[in-house]
Amino acid sequence: MDKKILAFVYDGKKFLILRNNPKDPAHGGDYWFTVTGSVEKNESKKEAIKREIKEETNLDVKEIVDLNWASIYSWNGQDHKENNFLAFAKKGKIILNKEHIDFEWLELDNFVERINWGSDKNVLKKVLEKALKGEIIFKKEKIDDFRKKSLGMNSENRVWRGVILEESLEDKSLLSLVKIVGTKKEKLEGENRFMTFHKIEVKEKDKDKFIHKVVKSIKYGFYTHLVKEGVMYVVFKGHMYKFSKGFPELEMAKDEGRKMGIPEEQMPFEHLVDHPFD
Repeated sequence: MDKKILAFVYDGKKFLILRNNPKDPAHGGDYWFTVTGSVEKNESKKEAIKREIKEETNLDVKEIVDLNWASIYSWNGQDHKENNFLAFAKKGKIILNKEHIDFEWLELDNFVERINWGSDKNVLKKVLEKALKGEIIFKKEKIDDFRKKSLGMNSENRVWRGVILEESLEDKSLLSLVKIVGTKKEKLEGENRFMTFHKIEVKEKDKDKFIHKVVKSIKYGFYTHLVKEGVMYVVFKGHMYKFSKGFPELEMAKDEGRKMGIPEEQMPFEHLVDHPFD
C-alpha cells in the first residue's frame, strides 16, 4: 500500500489553501485543497511533510502535529493510506510549483468552507480547532476507509454516469472508453440546434483516461459531466472541476461555462449531481 501524507499548513494565524492546476487532469481538476504527497523510500512521514511543503510552497516547517487520523482509498489501481497532520510553517514567501496556480491564507471557518473535502467538514473543523490548542481528538488512530463504499455494491453502482454530446467532440474515438446506455436527438435548452445526447457509463478504471481525453478533445463552448455517489466532474476544453453539492467549485464551474457563452439553463449542475442522465 502506498504511503502518503496530507498536511494542513498553519502560520500561527491562518491556514494555507492551494488551488490545484486545472490543466493537470491527473490531479483531479480545478479545486482548492492542501499539501499532499507520497512518502519516499527510507523517508519518515515528518520528513515527507517538510519536503512536500517546501516543494509545493517554498515554506519551511517548524513543528508538526500528528492528528492520529488517516484515510485509505483506491486510485489508479492502487491502494493508498494517507495520514493527516497539522504543520506549523515559518513565515516566508510563497512560491508555487506546477501543481498549483493560486493560494490564499484563510481563517479556519473559511478554510473549512473552501477546501474540497470528501468527508464531514464539521469533523474536520473540530479536529483542527482542538489541534491548535494542543489537543488530539482521536485517542486511537481513526481510519476512514473509502474503499468500503464500493463493497457490496452491484456493478451498476460502481460506474460513473453522465451525458456527452457527440457533436461536441473533436475526437470521437474516446467513446470507446464508455458504455452508451441510451441515445436521443433533441434541441439544446434555449436553442434551435439538434444534438445527439449519449447517456454514458464509465468504469472507475477508465475514468481518469476518459477525462484526460475529454479535456483535450471537447470543443470550446461545450462540457460533459460524470457523477458517482454525489461527486461530480464537469469537463470543459482545457479545464476540469470536481465538486459535491454546496462546494464552491460548483459555482467556479458555472463561471467557466459563462465565460464560454454557455447559457445558465444548460448548466443545472445541482440537479445533475442527483440525476446524471438528465
